[in-house]
Amino acid sequence: MQRKSAHVRYAFVVSGVLSAPECHAVFLIKRRLKMSIKHLVIGLTAVTFLTGAAQAATFSGSTGGTFLRANGFDGSGSLTGIGTSSIAWGRPGKSTMEILDYSFSHSLQSGTNSYQIGALEWFNATWYNFDDLFRVFANLQLDLDDPLDQTTNDTVKLKIDTSNNNASDPSDLAVITQFDDFDLALPFVLGKGITLKSFSVSLDGDGALRQKNGKTKWRTDEHGTSRLIINAEIEKVSAVPLPAAGWMLLAGVGGLVGMRRRKKAA
Repeated sequence: MQRKSAHVRYAFVVSGVLSAPECHAVFLIKRRLKMSIKHLVIGLTAVTFLTGAAQAATFSGSTGGTFLRANGFDGSGSLTGIGTSSIAWGRPGKSTMEILDYSFSHSLQSGTNSYQIGALEWFNATWYNFDDLFRVFANLQLDLDDPLDQTTNDTVKLKIDTSNNNASDPSDLAVITQFDDFDLALPFVLGKGITLKSFSVSLDGDGALRQKNGKTKWRTDEHGTSRLIINAEIEKVSAVPLPAAGWMLLAGVGGLVGMRRRKKAA
């Protein structure tokens, strides 16, 4: 093949079409073009790979926690469970509140969306002769796995109003304060085009939820169970699609490479 190329260049020289320096210049141009095509193919392949990777982004981790301490409780309802993830109080029935161990793994959609990352569960038992107002403090822990490996905590204060349960007052109320950001500087960049914008709560079960003056008022019906759902608002930047012209160019380059290989084989 080398002799054939040399012969062609010699033919151009003797016929007066191209001089020896001009032939050498043509040779250099062809070599540079070959290298440019190779680099272009590599670049377009990388863009395609990265586009696919961005579309498959995952947000995963777990949450849990512990009740740290309580104050204002008069003792008649025997509050138990401090130092664990579940507390109980009251008589004759026992009301319970638990910080659930919750694992999550979400395939993220483009734009800003809400995803559950944890929950607290409250069962409201019947109290016949008890009326109290007390506070409990809990530590919530967030362990992120993907796209960023990080552990962080937040302190939650719950003011629980345990009024007598009767026909005119069939529910108890927990007012939640001091829960806002898991001690993260929001918005928090997680990487891979993903940003944690904020946290929010929602309710599932027998009760009601109301936000007022920066506080969350969580009410659970008598004999009822409700869950306070902790959500993360996640923004995922949309992958920039490769323009149609780019795909056409890639196809054309592939055709040129195929033709070149066929020529070599011949």
